[in-house]
Amino acid sequence: MDFFTKHIIIPFWKTRFGQILHQLIDWCKITYYIYFLKPKIEKRIAKQDKLSIVFFVINVSMWKADSIVKELLSNPHYDIHIVSFLYPQFTIERRKEMQKQMEEFFTKKNYPYINSYDFSTNTYFDIRTLHPDIIFYNQPYNLGYSGYQLQHFWKTSLFAYIPYCLNIEKNDVFYDTLYINVCKYVFLPTQLDLSLVQSKTKTKAYNCKVVGNLFYDELKEAQHSDHNVWKDNTRKHIIWAPHHSILPNDELQYSTFLRYANYMLYLADKYKDVVEFAFKPHPALKDKLYQSPDWGYERTNQYYTKWANMSNTFIADGSYANLFAQSDAMIHDCSTFSCEYLYTNKPVLFLLKETNNTPLTELGASCLNMHYHAYQEKEIEEFINNVISGIDVLKKQRHYFVEHNLTKFDDTSTTSNIIQELNNLFISQ
Repeated sequence: MDFFTKHIIIPFWKTRFGQILHQLIDWCKITYYIYFLKPKIEKRIAKQDKLSIVFFVINVSMWKADSIVKELLSNPHYDIHIVSFLYPQFTIERRKEMQKQMEEFFTKKNYPYINSYDFSTNTYFDIRTLHPDIIFYNQPYNLGYSGYQLQHFWKTSLFAYIPYCLNIEKNDVFYDTLYINVCKYVFLPTQLDLSLVQSKTKTKAYNCKVVGNLFYDELKEAQHSDHNVWKDNTRKHIIWAPHHSILPNDELQYSTFLRYANYMLYLADKYKDVVEFAFKPHPALKDKLYQSPDWGYERTNQYYTKWANMSNTFIADGSYANLFAQSDAMIHDCSTFSCEYLYTNKPVLFLLKETNNTPLTELGASCLNMHYHAYQEKEIEEFINNVISGIDVLKKQRHYFVEHNLTKFDDTSTTSNIIQELNNLFISQ
């Protein structure tokens, strides 16, 4: 079966005819849901005085709905559940690790959390027992366990989406998905995002609302937090956040990890007296390294252990608002962070590859222009020395750009904007 899928089904869908057929099938599904299923669900929901909402979450780093859940839990009109969403293609060790981290994170917050997968029985939790009226998926791709895909719920549930990241690429795979097209609401951070989705989606963004960025709300709150995630306040705090795209068949090809992995350890040791480094890898990087013939389990685990145990380093694996708020700078090659870190108005360096020609959106290109750029090792060290010395020639430009492009112009928070939409449309007053 795997051979048939790999060598016949997947290559077929990549052909021109396969792509046209796929688009036609999607159009039929979208039309069926929007015109036949969704009106019946909305009519039923309008008569209810309580809604069941399920938030799927892939890992703690991608969790952006914390403030939403906190508010909804105090409202008697909502029944909230957070459910882990594990991709089967990840190794069993990595899935166990990620689910354990989610369980600890949400349990500590006293949130209604459910482990989706029981590793002792190899069974999935049946989401239908929660009778979800609205489902928020963590990513828009409709992948993973078939029993959790949206077609499994679309006769009984509405869908909504809060982007887990700010996409900077023009690739349709990030925008014109079945999920984005059938959602009741897609809550977008900026007007530039709305313009892009309008041009990309089959339904022309009829369901999109510009509400602001939830991470911006979280970051503002973190700036007043007493919880210190860094070990030493006498040193400069620099984050290194490498992307996961190290494999030849990855959709994006941003990652410079394989080139700079050892060099970053060298820099961490060289500047150990003046800089503390946070190693914040993309959650998928470890699993990709496990798959790499040049790395594998032993080398990967040894590498991560070094970052965890050096006197001036640690691994930042989880939520990161406090990490960003208390940092002095970032070095990265992640598309999401190219927007999110700008909210801190601190110096940020993007590690570029000469061979990466990914077409960027207007927002993405503008964000990247607010970064310092590095193509080689010496430029990384130069950036670190500038951070130590307090040299930051782009500071005023970044501040102006964030104020005029990444933040909303009213005083309402993103959280209140989203909850207001839920209250107005789904709660029978």
